[in-house]
Amino acid sequence: YVLQPPESNPDAKEIIPGPLEIINALPCQITGTTNYLTPALLSTMSESIVERASSVLDSGVGQFAAETRITRLPGYIVIRLNRFHWSRIEQSRQKIARRVTFPNVLDLYSVCSESLQEAITTYKRVLKREQDKQLLAEIDDGRKKKKKKNDTTKKEEEKEEEEEKKEEEEEKEEEEEAPATEKAEAENAEEAENAEEAEKEEAEKDIFPAELPQSIRELFEVQFGSICNNLSGQYRIHGIVTHQGRSASSGHYIGWARSDTDVKVKINGKEKMISKFYEFDDEDVQGADETDLADLYGGSGDQHIAYFLIYKHYIGL
Repeated sequence: YVLQPPESNPDAKEIIPGPLEIINALPCQITGTTNYLTPALLSTMSESIVERASSVLDSGVGQFAAETRITRLPGYIVIRLNRFHWSRIEQSRQKIARRVTFPNVLDLYSVCSESLQEAITTYKRVLKREQDKQLLAEIDDGRKKKKKKNDTTKKEEEKEEEEEKKEEEEEKEEEEEAPATEKAEAENAEEAENAEEAEKEEAEKDIFPAELPQSIRELFEVQFGSICNNLSGQYRIHGIVTHQGRSASSGHYIGWARSDTDVKVKINGKEKMISKFYEFDDEDVQGADETDLADLYGGSGDQHIAYFLIYKHYIGL
């Protein structure tokens, strides 16, 4: 907490550490200026507290700028969008249908404590170095395979030329030697074909990225202890609970869950990997993809609007 005294002494301030709390979901307040999730989270976790306390200040009112920050990141993050408020006119809880855009990949670096930000920054630096090493190794491996394939192709071409010359010479040989010659040529051709197919299969093998080195996790256990379960600070949307209706006492809830596999689609002529989702509307289950999530941002109480967002840890960069 940052303590700000009255205007009579504007230069004085005092840092007061607040208590650690364990929460099950991050609240996100929605106001008349809220448009995006991340700034709304940052605003919700920063508030002003006014308190009269003569023990804190010599006199007057103590004004606290309270900032809540995350000190440990879990494997999953649940965000509750506060879409219901008490209406004095209606004397009931009414829904806030304002459109709030949420990302498919959420970066929580800005709402983490300084020590956790240091851990995330170090992790990303180490991961980037490991990924660069892996990329260079893949490029070098690909060049070696290409060179090997070119050398093999050149040898095969020379071999074919020799075989053609040999065929011309064998055609001039006596007729009684023809059966034996044809048999040898067939065997040579079969061997050359088998060798070419083997080289082609070797060159076309997929190069899968190596798993994240254990040394990275060991580095953080030594340097920061078990500071978090998610070292990147990034999360990918994994599930959503939506609400349709204009009040808290009525309406319909639907669950959305992300599939474990992505699909390849063409968008504007370019191929792109997108996430596949399933929409659970009671006993009715339908397929959807991440491009459909924009319909859940809000804008009207008559449509389904995201109420709970469930994010899963993501390696990211």
